[in-house]
Amino acid sequence: MLASVWLYAYALSVTSSRRLEQRIREDLAFRYLAGGATPDYWTLNAFRRRHGKGLNDLFTQVLELARASGLGRLGHVAIDSTRIAANASRDRIDTEQALRDERASVRRRFAAGRSSCDADDPNEGAGVKD
Repeated sequence: MLASVWLYAYALSVTSSRRLEQRIREDLAFRYLAGGATPDYWTLNAFRRRHGKGLNDLFTQVLELARASGLGRLGHVAIDSTRIAANASRDRIDTEQALRDERASVRRRFAAGRSSCDADDPNEGAGVKD
């Protein structure tokens, strides 16, 4: 029972035992696969840890069987033309270089200010007679 629950969970990209416990309580398909039982996340996690290699082999066999019977293709990604924000623009290199230059300028100004603080003040002894 738990093997079928985990296989279905892996197919839906549910990998957290806490999330799977929640889905078993709320989702009818998970509840059906669990046979009406509501295992807690400790039980789900212990089963996954104890039978990790077996689950991996079983999931691989299920995918190979689906591919062999023509139910789907493995290795292909379907993209639905959703626009996704990314950091890969042509202007990014120029922007990064400008940030590096600005950072270097700030460092130079800070070093100059620090060195002027370390230098002797010519007015320090003013008003004091020898």
